Amino acid sequence: MQYKRFLEQKIEDALKEFPAVMLQGARQTGKTTLVKALSAKWNVQYFNLDDEMAKQVFILEAGKLFHSLPNPVIFDEIQTEPQLLRTIKTAIDENRKSGMFLLTGSSNILL
Repeated sequence: MQYKRFLEQKIEDALKEFPAVMLQGARQTGKTTLVKALSAKWNVQYFNLDDEMAKQVFILEAGKLFHSLPNPVIFDEIQTEPQLLRTIKTAIDENRKSGMFLLTGSSNILL
């Protein structure tokens, strides 16, 4: 059974105001479960950067892919690929609008 999470509405509200939202917390606290449920609810792309194939695609093609995906694009475990943050920053700088990215991470990635 899937329970509605308290943070779900907070995340939705934050994405209405900011181009990127970061959900950061300790391991095994439900971040991935929450964002997977949101990706299904919103019908948007979810990418787990623990998956080496997904990581390589975005290292090579991220700038092009951001323009073709519905918002928000969800990146889980962003701390595994900190260089992707530069690409995300560039995408925001080039076309700043609310709700572009939802990111998760379990360690300090020098935000």
